[in-house]
Amino acid sequence: GQIREPLLKVIGMMRSLNFKRHPSVKFRHGLFDELSFKIGQNVFEPPAQFSFFSQDYQPPGAIAEAGLYSPESELLSMNAVVGITNGMFSLHNFGLTTAFGGFR
Repeated sequence: GQIREPLLKVIGMMRSLNFKRHPSVKFRHGLFDELSFKIGQNVFEPPAQFSFFSQDYQPPGAIAEAGLYSPESELLSMNAVVGITNGMFSLHNFGLTTAFGGFR
């Protein structure tokens, strides 16, 4: 599989589930509030002017030894992996709530 940006994973899952926003739920900036604490990437707030990650990032290990680059890997951390897993579980089972580490 490919490493994708955390936000694209969330949006892809929401699209696959035909997510529809309930009229009573208000989104800040059109999506979720403080998402960076849950998945490691915030909406419309990149840390640098041009992107969420540097284009010459090489994670340590086999990728760096092969001389390859993986910019998306810069956002991967154990906290982000657990956060996105909990958020997707919650989104699938309970909808857009804070239950079990949900995204809202």
